[in-house]
Amino acid sequence: MPLRNRSGVLHYHFLFDGKWYGQTTGLAATRRNETAARDQETEHRQALREGRSKPPRILIREFNDAAKPFLDWTATEHRAHPNTYRRIVTSFASAKEFFGREPVSLIDEARIESYKTWRVKENEVRDVTLRHDLHALSKFFRYAITQHWTRENPIHSRTKTLSACTC
Repeated sequence: MPLRNRSGVLHYHFLFDGKWYGQTTGLAATRRNETAARDQETEHRQALREGRSKPPRILIREFNDAAKPFLDWTATEHRAHPNTYRRIVTSFASAKEFFGREPVSLIDEARIESYKTWRVKENEVRDVTLRHDLHALSKFFRYAITQHWTRENPIHSRTKTLSACTC
């Protein structure tokens, strides 16, 4: 498990099934970071053994900071349907107020349930408005996955759980 110091940054490389693999860890080349670098190497090797790709590193973005590029993307994506874009922007006004500076990757199903409760109790919205808000958030989380801001869509997970229920 050799680690290399390249321009002050730790890199790892290893041989697996006759092929060399290596990558930068992004960590400063200090003794303190060697364990974390070895952990990254071990994760990469394990991913190769299991036949999966190494999961990309999550980029931490606060909800409000992530909302702007999402809304810009939405304007482009729905340019043929401007009312859809306006509906998403309207839904995001409350979402930005509720989630604020919370990291996107930490928003889970429990936070979505809290958001729903807040929308109904504080803002007294109708069910159709709440559905529009959840649809906009689901679209946002699908976009966030492609941007590596989170690994899952907490709204999609909740829907899958409810559809599997035989209640």
